[in-house]
Amino acid sequence: MPVFISHRTADDTIAKEVAYRLRYRHGITVFIDDIDQEVRQAQGTAAITALLVQRINTCTNLLAIVSQNTQGSWWVPFEIGVARQSPRAITTMTNLVDASLPEYLLEWPRLRGEAAVDTFARLYKEQNRVLTEQVLEKRASAPMQASYVDRFQASLKNALGQR
Repeated sequence: MPVFISHRTADDTIAKEVAYRLRYRHGITVFIDDIDQEVRQAQGTAAITALLVQRINTCTNLLAIVSQNTQGSWWVPFEIGVARQSPRAITTMTNLVDASLPEYLLEWPRLRGEAAVDTFARLYKEQNRVLTEQVLEKRASAPMQASYVDRFQASLKNALGQR
């Protein structure tokens, strides 16, 4: 299943670099709104919210690009909230120090640099089948789905040396 990349338009370059690395270096399908024709057509209409929720619900993971630009975004926090409720594995790609991030973002793994993206990709490939079966296909109960998501996030945080 794809990785949903959430970002503010001001961070298009970073989002596209991460998407390119995941797609072409690691063979991971990504969803990024800039290349989804249906989402582009829905921009500025009431249909955009339902369409983004639908896209998040077809992904096992949400990767949020968080920078100084994100502070003025309504959509990135909304998409993180949708992923949290789904539940989906949430990861942040950021160039900010932990002390400047909102407290809720410290709950999830934080990627910094290409090596961290590669670590994310390796763990994603290892655990994607289980996340797809248990979370997307809902073979597990809601509490068990959340535990599979939590395991992925804990594995990634551990691999990145984060608490």
